Amino acid sequence: MGNIKITTIPEEYKRAVPEEFQGKIKEISYTVGNYINSSRQLVTNQAISSEEAGRETVQGEPIVKKCNVYLPAGYEENDKDRKYNVLYLLHGVGGSRFEWLKGGGWIDGNYAICNILDNLIMNGEIEPLIVVFPEGRSSHDWVDNSFSVDRTNILGFYYFDYELRYDLIPFIESNFNTYADIAAKSPEAIEYSRKHRAIAGLSMGGMQA
Repeated sequence: MGNIKITTIPEEYKRAVPEEFQGKIKEISYTVGNYINSSRQLVTNQAISSEEAGRETVQGEPIVKKCNVYLPAGYEENDKDRKYNVLYLLHGVGGSRFEWLKGGGWIDGNYAICNILDNLIMNGEIEPLIVVFPEGRSSHDWVDNSFSVDRTNILGFYYFDYELRYDLIPFIESNFNTYADIAAKSPEAIEYSRKHRAIAGLSMGGMQA
């Protein structure tokens, strides 16, 4: 790997690019089969033991969650030959799938973080990529962003890895044109896929990442 120069984000990168270079945000619903229920049990559709989970595991009905997805300019659903890397950005304890989007503000009719991504891609500094903004609470009450250690929504943060591995990543990689393919199980395929996914987070999301 060559030398990488790290700098602050230039202010002009927070401004909108010409429309033809602008990505877009889509809100996506997907099914989750691994989450904390109201009894503080781990509902799972996988062979996860209570010993591994650190609590009782049970079968149960899946829930539906939402995430936001940034798609770069030029992304075409039907163009299966063009593949993309994926970055998962996780929010903090009081946040939601909008924290990374709204945190930088709204500039020139767009989220600042989207303007930054658009500028980086347009200028050839990064390859076009897909960015996923999930809800980090893997719990039946995932929409509750209040902070109380007694609630299951906070407990859900600590079980997001199961949702990520068994629900979200498979959904993204089966519905978007990604290099990574979690369905491919050979050692070579697993190594290849790992090179095309990245994850980062702030605060609680940093712990999850």
